Amino acid sequence: MENRTENIKQGSPVYFSYASNSSEMQTTQPQTRTAQFQNVFLIGIVFLIYSLTSCSSTTNNKVDNVADSDITNNVKVADTSIEGESEILSKAFDLYDEGKYSDAIGCLENLANKGSVRAQFCIGDCYDKMSDYKKANEWYQKAAELGFAAAQFNLGVSYESGQGVTQNYQKALEWYQKAADQGEANAQYNVGVFYANGYGVAENYTKAVEWFKKAAEQGVAEAQYNLGVAYEEGISVQKDISKAKEWYQRSADQGYEEATEALNKLKQKEANHTRRLDW
Repeated sequence: MENRTENIKQGSPVYFSYASNSSEMQTTQPQTRTAQFQNVFLIGIVFLIYSLTSCSSTTNNKVDNVADSDITNNVKVADTSIEGESEILSKAFDLYDEGKYSDAIGCLENLANKGSVRAQFCIGDCYDKMSDYKKANEWYQKAAELGFAAAQFNLGVSYESGQGVTQNYQKALEWYQKAADQGEANAQYNVGVFYANGYGVAENYTKAVEWFKKAAEQGVAEAQYNLGVAYEEGISVQKDISKAKEWYQRSADQGYEEATEALNKLKQKEANHTRRLDW
């Protein structure tokens, strides 16, 4: 079975345009990913849904190893120590890779009913693949309530997008927060998005930037870009062009185009300022 990261769900990013002649950021409506904007504080909601064969965007650990290691940052989940669990999961993975999702579910149900969070999560993922989002969420809920961060994140995605459940930003934030508190980087980023937009919570740029920083330090390119914007404009942090350039550079190094553009604009401003001083 291959180690791979699979982005199943993608959401529309949310854009913030910064008013350069005031101290406020103006929020705009969510746009499609192909829309072009200038001078924006881009805060895209990460809609990564974990796959059966890769539980994280930041590790290559297989699902049947996550109870011993973790999905992102040494977040521990309870080891169910169920006899034969690894063998059953391995068989289910093979069925999953063959696209036999119903068979994989049948293979996993007994194990899941014994309390295996990995099996519960994997059943949820199978139902997601079959577009039965209601059942997917039921199984994610079981694993999420036992502290499985990937399932908590996926529930957040479902409640944020209204897939298989009634859209509810407060519940989305609740589950994102649980996963974020365990160190899940994409969840940390989404918590920042929710605070920046006031989704399910009072708008709070200070908390938004705090969560962007946590995600940025774990390598989320969009969070690194947003942190660069915060330092460039002094949004809930002390204005610091050096730090802005640092975070833009980190994001740009990952191929994030907006960061490259922001970095080039900063360098051009500095060059223009130097020329004016020479005059």
